[in-house]
Amino acid sequence: MTPVPAPFQSPSKPLTPGKDSLSHRLAVISPGNKLRFYDQRGARVSLHRLGDSAALHFHTAEGNASVIVGDADGPLVSLRDEQGYQTTPGTTDLESPRTGEAHKTSAASLVMCNKGGKVIWSAPLIRRLAPCL
Repeated sequence: MTPVPAPFQSPSKPLTPGKDSLSHRLAVISPGNKLRFYDQRGARVSLHRLGDSAALHFHTAEGNASVIVGDADGPLVSLRDEQGYQTTPGTTDLESPRTGEAHKTSAASLVMCNKGGKVIWSAPLIRRLAPCL
């Protein structure tokens, strides 16, 4: 594996001329790489590479992540609304509030969390686990 270069960020540049054109910014951030595309309102799509994993993030103009698709320690899809409510089908990390013990759900699960990160519904049923990490 080639070593990761020092952090670098290029200035934003239009991809195509015109009022509705996207701009791009390439950032190399140790230990991974990141490629971001912005629209005129500031919404962005980011492609991240961290180690042997990759993730695709869709962010609103305000910076709230609305959709994340990736592969960290298992398949990952996460949907988050403007208020912070989150739904994660598939593998996700959870923590027991009593003991602080970390747990990972299977790819065959669905977890919904409130804006405070507390699990409000899950399938299969997850008892006494929160918050979503």
